[in-house]
Amino acid sequence: MWERLLNFIDNLRTRTVWDRHGKLRYLREREPNLGACSIEGISSEETARSLALFCDAFDIPESQSSCLRLTDHIRDIYDAMTTWLTDDLELERLLLNLQEQIKRPVTEEEQQKLQTIEDLIRFLHTNSVN
Repeated sequence: MWERLLNFIDNLRTRTVWDRHGKLRYLREREPNLGACSIEGISSEETARSLALFCDAFDIPESQSSCLRLTDHIRDIYDAMTTWLTDDLELERLLLNLQEQIKRPVTEEEQQKLQTIEDLIRFLHTNSVN
């Protein structure tokens, strides 16, 4: 019984979300597409800053930011990266990055509305302080 438990724990511990090149496996099969997160009325520079902010919080390599899509759910990416034993505080870091960018706290209601990458880009477009 103990051996099975130790094997289970070892499998969780060694389960990697990164490939040998440091790429997030969740995004690895996607073709990079710089326009995939384009939203009418939001500049490509603003979109790139939003994606960079997200990638920073989740330690996603910059080269994979163009693999994100508007419909990607933030929670799905988080779930793909964590187990009940591993959490690098990605969601908390995202919140801190957002607060630093908009120069104010993000309300609980605003947090609840941040479901997808599109929501994140639109939120930053609406709330960024230049």
